[in-house]
Amino acid sequence: MSVADPVTRLFLLMLILTPAVAQEAAELPKLDPQSVTITPTPSGQDQHVLNEIVERLTAPIAAVKLAGDYGKWVNIEVAYIINDKERKAFLRLDSDDARDEFIEKFWETHNRDEHYHRFTYVKEQFGRGRIPGWQTLEGRTYIVMGAPDASEDTQQFLIWRYKKVAGLDYAIEVRFPKTAH
Repeated sequence: MSVADPVTRLFLLMLILTPAVAQEAAELPKLDPQSVTITPTPSGQDQHVLNEIVERLTAPIAAVKLAGDYGKWVNIEVAYIINDKERKAFLRLDSDDARDEFIEKFWETHNRDEHYHRFTYVKEQFGRGRIPGWQTLEGRTYIVMGAPDASEDTQQFLIWRYKKVAGLDYAIEVRFPKTAH
């Protein structure tokens, strides 16, 4: 992880100023799969892509024990966008040089600037008391999917609607129970 990179420096500073670091898996938010609706019903490769997105919103995420900046990277920075295969590969690495190389390759297939923008936004907008914004249901969803195209606030739910997801012509509706607020 190059500390010379200004985006990385900014993010590391944010981590230092964030009161909570990686929490136990039970404390990380996850949506009930019934809270996510996709229309029309996907099939084929589209279904695989959309199922991966829904899994990133609903799957439990276990914090891993890894010291220093690398632990923060995997447990906080990319907790919701790294998939299980990538996470396992990262954890098998046995040197800092190998981890640095993995992180650089990871960002070749993920939009680093957009991710940091989303992470900064949820930190500012969705934090609740001592709970950092990235640890809220809305924060997790925003990090994974970005800003909703529309939202609705009902008595029972805050509803976010996305018109197009992952470049596919499917709408996704995410319902956050009011008890989560």
